[in-house]
Order: sequence, then C-alpha cells, then structure tokens
Amino acid sequence: MSTIVYKGITEGDYVICSQCGKKMLLPYGADQCPECYGYGTLDWIDNENQEASIDDFNESLLEHSDRELKLEDYLDPETLAIEYPDYYRELKKENNLEEIW
Repeated sequence: MSTIVYKGITEGDYVICSQCGKKMLLPYGADQCPECYGYGTLDWIDNENQEASIDDFNESLLEHSDRELKLEDYLDPETLAIEYPDYYRELKKENNLEEIW
C-alpha cells in the first residue's frame, strides 16, 4: 500500500485513516483525514515513529498528490476554531455558515 504525500509536505505525521484506509504523510497535528474528512479516524502507522520525513520512504512506495492541503482539509472544525480563529471566522463567513460543526 502506497503512502500519499501532498504537495509541499516534506515531513509530518505518518498516519492511516481507520475510515478510508489511506496511508498519508500529513502536517504535524492533523486530526482529520483529508481524503474522507473523517474526524478522529487518524491513527499512527508506528507508535514508536509517529513522525516521518519524505526522505524516510522508498520512492516507489509514495503516491505524490498535486493537491495542496488547506487547513480545513486536515484540521477538524473545533481545532480550526481554537488554533486559527481568524481563519475559521473567515471560512464561516465565506460559506454563510453559523457553525461548521
């Protein structure tokens, strides 16, 4: 099974989604799957080595994605609201939402 590496991500959390089964290298602190948008579905691939660098992988086992992740792709709404309140407010406003979650 290949590991998805998104545009611009060279190191981060090495995780698998228990909902869609995708293996990914995500920005540090990711708590939402950018593939299926499941919350709380990310698990470490290896509890001993939770973080990884793209250099740690055999190139043939990587699936390079042209997709550039936005904060809302890998952070659940609650985390987004707490960690990036201005961005969260702007996102709500753009989407005409009272609350995202």
